[in-house]
Amino acid sequence: MRKQAAKKLPLAPDPKFGDKQVTRFVNNIMEQGKKASPTEFSTMQLTALAKLLTKMVTKFGKER
Repeated sequence: MRKQAAKKLPLAPDPKFGDKQVTRFVNNIMEQGKKASPTEFSTMQLTALAKLLTKMVTKFGKER
């Protein structure tokens, strides 16, 4: 038995977006320790969402 509980390592931010929540999201959807496909998927989806939001904000700003 251990004398002390193991210390948790600090969560590193996502390399592309620099956010710890993105890293946590990727870790939650990871299957059997395979991190490549969830990372690729989340990067594609977040990039598409950012483009869509930018487009919507630009369109909304022109209507005013």
